[in-house]
Amino acid sequence: MPDSNKTHRLTRQIRQAMRRLTSALVQNTSHRNLEINGWGCERGGVFDDKSWSCLAKCIAENQNLEVVSLEKCAIDDIRACQLSLVLASTNSTLSKLHLMENKISDIGAEQFAKALKTNNSLEWLELDNNKISDIGAERFAEALKTNSTLEILGLGENKISDIGAERFAEALKTNSTLESLNLGENKISDIGAER
Repeated sequence: MPDSNKTHRLTRQIRQAMRRLTSALVQNTSHRNLEINGWGCERGGVFDDKSWSCLAKCIAENQNLEVVSLEKCAIDDIRACQLSLVLASTNSTLSKLHLMENKISDIGAEQFAKALKTNNSLEWLELDNNKISDIGAERFAEALKTNSTLEILGLGENKISDIGAERFAEALKTNSTLESLNLGENKISDIGAER
């Protein structure tokens, strides 16, 4: 029991520190990069509802942030949807968003794809090693038909098959901005890769 209490107290302290950090970043607009990587765990990482709300507010209000990296932070679809709303509505300076090795599925992917239809600053979106399937891939492919800023899209190590690869092949016929699409380590056969 003492170890459990210690762990609970440490997690609470880290979450409080996270809230203070993100609140400070709203006021201090000189920071351009925010990297909070590797804070995930089975219980949801350092982001409880309050700390996530502070982080979303930081990204929305700090108009100088260019890079946000939240790899291995146990981000689920609910938090991905909240973050996509920020991208769709307010932030005009964020150019790189790294969300690799989280818990984002097609639900979160669909919301990010919607945000790409209106966002005009995001150039790099990394969603490798999440839980995105052909449904999410199809939504991203649709967004790429109208998006004119995204240059790099990382969707490696997800659950995308030949169907998703075919949707991207169709979208890339009209998209002239995307320079790199990572679909490696998915369920794409040689036939799907040729398309």
